[in-house]
Amino acid sequence: MSKNILAAGLRIQNLDKENIILPSLSYLIKGKGNYNYRFSYSKGHRYPSIKERYYNWQDHAGGPAIVGSPNLKPTENNYFSFSLDKRTKINDFSLDFYKNDITNMISTEYDDNGEELQYKNYNEVLILGMNVHYYRKISEMLKLKFVYNLTDASSGSDEILEGISKHSLRLSAYYSLLNKTDVVANVKYAGEKFIYDQEQAFIGTQAIKELSSYFITDLYAVTTFEKVTLKTGVKNIFDYKDSNRYTSNILNNYDPGRRIFLEIGFKIRGSKSNE
Repeated sequence: MSKNILAAGLRIQNLDKENIILPSLSYLIKGKGNYNYRFSYSKGHRYPSIKERYYNWQDHAGGPAIVGSPNLKPTENNYFSFSLDKRTKINDFSLDFYKNDITNMISTEYDDNGEELQYKNYNEVLILGMNVHYYRKISEMLKLKFVYNLTDASSGSDEILEGISKHSLRLSAYYSLLNKTDVVANVKYAGEKFIYDQEQAFIGTQAIKELSSYFITDLYAVTTFEKVTLKTGVKNIFDYKDSNRYTSNILNNYDPGRRIFLEIGFKIRGSKSNE
């Protein structure tokens, strides 16, 4: 008897007296050697939010007014994916390929006078990607984890693509030092990306600022007791700081540099009768 699994779904939304049909389909194949293969498809539909349609913030501090657009079209997408995975007692591996085809994506753009940022529809955004995950139990004390993401996005509008790194990865090692303490080392990499300044684009000057790729390494220890968890260590050990942090007001793109931290967590529970 086949162990393959076919799952299908159908969602119907009634918007503005129109029925929107949103199908989904997934087929799982149980292969040899504990490998699983999965094919998936889903259709999405997002109606513009109240903010995107009717927002009107004229006193936006340090920037232009932000206003909504009542005539926005819904965002639609078709998502396809193929994945394979294998799980054993010491290994956990998965590989996922996907395609997300988006139309009428909603974001902001300056109006013709350069005085307001208005929500608008962008015709098409295509995102192709791959995700790789691998976990290995080397011994009872040492475990390794690897995650890699490839994101290849394309659109006729640069402002839609800002902040996307094509390549990113994360390496983690977990070592059980004592019965209650784990030492964790993380190495994170983010590839090149850019930010897009809509105001500079409107006046015809350089609107794109490139952000360099970088590595950041963290090292910390986690000690777990019955009621308390202590986490302490160093983030960004090698004190990486992008020089663009001095010339850009997009501060959330930048790591503040090396810092030592201590985090205390408490487990609070009631009596057994209340659990």
